[in-house]
Amino acid sequence: MVRQGLKQDARRRVTEALSVKQKERLEKERHQAGLAVDVLTAIAERDEAVRAAEQQAGRCPRAAGRGSQRCRDHRVVRRPGRRERSGKTVADLVRDGALHDDPGEVVNSWHGTWARAQITGALFSSLVWIIVCGLSLPALVAILAIGVAAVAARDTRPMLWWRFGARPANDFQRDAILRSIVPIASLRGGRQPSIWIGRQIAGCSAAMPTRSDLVVSPEFVRHVINGQLPGRQASVIVSQALGQYQVHCSTLVNAIEAYCLPWRFVQITNSVVSQVVHRNPILGFSWTIRWIVFGAASIDSYRNGRWAALIGAILIAVLSWSTGHFQNRWLRTLQDLGDQQAVSEGLGSDLAYFTAHRRFPHRRPTQRWSAVRTPRSLDRATS
Repeated sequence: MVRQGLKQDARRRVTEALSVKQKERLEKERHQAGLAVDVLTAIAERDEAVRAAEQQAGRCPRAAGRGSQRCRDHRVVRRPGRRERSGKTVADLVRDGALHDDPGEVVNSWHGTWARAQITGALFSSLVWIIVCGLSLPALVAILAIGVAAVAARDTRPMLWWRFGARPANDFQRDAILRSIVPIASLRGGRQPSIWIGRQIAGCSAAMPTRSDLVVSPEFVRHVINGQLPGRQASVIVSQALGQYQVHCSTLVNAIEAYCLPWRFVQITNSVVSQVVHRNPILGFSWTIRWIVFGAASIDSYRNGRWAALIGAILIAVLSWSTGHFQNRWLRTLQDLGDQQAVSEGLGSDLAYFTAHRRFPHRRPTQRWSAVRTPRSLDRATS
């Protein structure tokens, strides 16, 4: 009986000790959860305050300019029209405070710029498809069916592999990329994209074919994992890809790209030939004097009444200028879309700072980082 009473007493004391430890653990977990909520709330408030401050800073230069103009001549400065803004980049609009007055202007105007850049490709490809139709109509129908299927399935895993050489990232790589893009509010929580690693991303280190798919280059992943590319820099790059996703996911854009496949082969050949031309000054000079050749051909065709040849010479001469002009305009528009998204995510100062200091180890020659000057970037540069 005495032994049984001792066991019961010992069992009771053990139960009480375990109960006390469980209460302490629950209280500790509750306290940690409260601290986590406070920290996340503070981070969200900080991000909101930074975004509001950047928007206010963007409006200040413009408001100051209006006020000084009123003091000088008692007139209200009119708002710049589309024609006046057309020559400015997003960097200029941010610096002048005009971007926040009409943030959707660049987004809403890219369709016309894109369409003008496709004129030459559509004309050349149409001629190629007419020749193919004359040679073999069944072959043209088969090519058309393959193109329609490719456009319809462009966001599937096989097509992502075909377009970007993409494969899914492993868990470690995915977690590293998602941690680095936390500053992008549009890609947090349930809106986090699937991470793909692509070997064929033309001219950049990140691309978003859809809102839920992010394709990054192996160099980008390596720099993020090694710490050579901090989170704010990585967020700038990904936010620029996010700003361009509306172009890449457009059915019309993908359909025209499939239709202009013959012109794409010409562009690839031209890029190879251009490297030789740059090394050979004679070939470069011959391209410079093409206007003399076109002029002589036009005059000769006119004098001899060869109107078809005259129209062809004039058309080719115009296209030799307009192709590069409209393509460069389209590339600048794409870059403006990316810059605008980076600024809207509150990363304008980081874009300005790292642009000024060339801190992009993955930077390709075809990329242009706008010099968005803000007080924060200047303070960092002088520190």
